[in-house]
Amino acid sequence: MVTSFERIMAAMMFQEADRVPAVPLVLGVSRRVLGVSFQEWSLNPEIAARAFLQTQELFGYDALFAAQDLSVEAADFGAKMVYPLEDVAHPDYDSPLIKEIEDYTQLKPFDPQAGPRMSGILKMIEILLNTRGDRVPVLGFSNGPLCTLSMLRSSERLFRDCMKHPREIHAALEVITQVLVDYVRIQCQKGVPAVCIDVLYGARSTLSKKMWIEFEVPYAKRICDEIRKNGRAVALHNCGTGPYFDAMIEYLSPQAISYHYLPDDCKSNRELKEKYGQKVTLIGHINCPNTLFFGKPGDVEGELSEFDPGFSTRRGFCPRFRLRIPPECLSAKC
Repeated sequence: MVTSFERIMAAMMFQEADRVPAVPLVLGVSRRVLGVSFQEWSLNPEIAARAFLQTQELFGYDALFAAQDLSVEAADFGAKMVYPLEDVAHPDYDSPLIKEIEDYTQLKPFDPQAGPRMSGILKMIEILLNTRGDRVPVLGFSNGPLCTLSMLRSSERLFRDCMKHPREIHAALEVITQVLVDYVRIQCQKGVPAVCIDVLYGARSTLSKKMWIEFEVPYAKRICDEIRKNGRAVALHNCGTGPYFDAMIEYLSPQAISYHYLPDDCKSNRELKEKYGQKVTLIGHINCPNTLFFGKPGDVEGELSEFDPGFSTRRGFCPRFRLRIPPECLSAKC
């Protein structure tokens, strides 16, 4: 029997597996399996790990993301946090840590193992690896430097400051990067096979490509290099509209990219596959929730055929992906 670990390794090496791996980014929704609040799930790593494990067992998808929200790192830098009972944790938007320009230069590095939330993620990784890591890949995770900084300032103010006060921005990013390099190193040492970096602003919907390359790429590259130095695979995540696949691949050299919208230089899934399908593993998608939750089996087949006109549910094989599609994944029950 093929394990999830073997299935994903085949996909990462552009080889045929028994079926297409399913790698959904299941985070806060996992709390519902245990019936706990968002607050409990966010602050208790044992509860979060149990929720992840039971959710993966229930649905049978092929990887566990050791992640919670966009403000884990920011919280340990000192951001004032809000932990709603029924919503995702987030910084207090009315009282950001960085209130004035000079505050950018006041950030201090620290040991991620001493940070309450980052240490919680590290503990959760240990539980996931020890419980199911031999069969299901446990993917490490870190927010990128620019995303972390935006949680300390707010994205609107940060983007304005990038134009007016670049020196202070770079000073803050340097400190943040030092911490994140240590953070991913510890995750690698604990045994995760790959670490995913959320390069949130590397997309047309947020920053220009030139600005993203200037303010995030040099720092994100150091984090990615540290992951590779420790013998682990690098994955990137970007759910913005028009992600910059070309720049991500050129500067950060990921083995995989998780995305939600087409890259800025592609007009169709077919073009995406032809341009980047042999350069990087695409953690792409059938539109969810619209297609998977509300569509018909033919709608699922239609989206798959966008990647390759020769796709056939009768053959159950997508030649461009070189991966088999199980019949149940094309049924109304999937």
